[in-house]
Amino acid sequence: ENDRSKIKSLWGRNISEIPCFRNSYLYGISTGIAAGLIYFMCTSKIRISSHIAVTVFAATTLSYWTYCRHKWETDENTVALMKELLKDRIAKEGTQIEKMPVYEVSNSQKP
Repeated sequence: ENDRSKIKSLWGRNISEIPCFRNSYLYGISTGIAAGLIYFMCTSKIRISSHIAVTVFAATTLSYWTYCRHKWETDENTVALMKELLKDRIAKEGTQIEKMPVYEVSNSQKP
């Protein structure tokens, strides 16, 4: 019961279960701080530095999250396909279908 109270949630979802959430925020925070600090060190303008830090944070977080989720989705689809192919392979194992030769036709051999 004590562990349930420590779980952080965002819109009703446990943030530790959201793919790419942690890395996106860590990259966003670190690049935002770095960009704001560098701009402040060069210009000494606090207000613009904070605007730049927040903008870079938001842009980095959203772009990395989009990239990471696309990669995660592609990997999930590949895993699902491999599971399906493995199921078919196991189902055919030891049958006459498994012993049949497989011929592949490449594009260069077509008339």
